[in-house]
Amino acid sequence: MEQYLDDDLPGGDEEPGVLTDTEARFVAALRQHAATWTVPSATTFVCRVDDGQLAAVVRIAGSAWGAHLSGGSMYCGMLHNQLHYPLPERFGRYLTATGHPADLARDTARWLEALLRRPVVEHHWVNRERVYRQRCLFADTGQLLWSGYDHSLAPLSLLFRRRRDPDSPDRVVAVRNWPRAAEHSASGGAHRLQDP
Repeated sequence: MEQYLDDDLPGGDEEPGVLTDTEARFVAALRQHAATWTVPSATTFVCRVDDGQLAAVVRIAGSAWGAHLSGGSMYCGMLHNQLHYPLPERFGRYLTATGHPADLARDTARWLEALLRRPVVEHHWVNRERVYRQRCLFADTGQLLWSGYDHSLAPLSLLFRRRRDPDSPDRVVAVRNWPRAAEHSASGGAHRLQDP
C-alpha cells in the first residue's frame, strides 16, 4: 500500500517545516494509524497553511479534506482545494476535538479512514458524445465535491434558455470504491454506471 502522509506536496516544495513537540507527536501517531488503513490509496500529505496551522490533507477525486491542528485542538472537514485552509462551516466541519496529540491523531485517523471508504461518483451530462456538465459527489449522501460546466459544449437550446438543463445525468461514472457506488446507483435506478 502507498505510504500515507508524505512530508510535502507531490511535485511541490512546501514542507511543514519544524514541528512543535505537540505537532510531531500528532503526526507520528497519525502516521502510525494510517499505516494500518486498508482503503484505496489517495494522495495524502502534511503541510502548513498561511496562518501557520498544521494540516493533514487527503485528496479525494479533486477535492481536499483533512484535519487542522492548532495547539491542543483539532478540527476536520473540507479544505480549500489548493491552499488547504478550512472552508466555512456551511461546507461542513465534521469533527472537532481537544486533547492530547495521540488522542487527536486517533480520532483524525478514524475520520479520514471512514472518509476514504466512501464511494465517489461523477454525474455526466452529454451533448454530441462530449461531456458539457459534470458533478462529482459522494454516492452515499449526494454531497457535492465539485462541479463543472462547459458552455461551448452545451446544447444550443440550453444556451438560449429554450429549455432547462436536465436534472438527471446521462451517465454516472464510478470514481472510488465502485462496488458500493454500483450498489447505490442500482438502488437509485435509471442511470448507467460505468467502470472507471
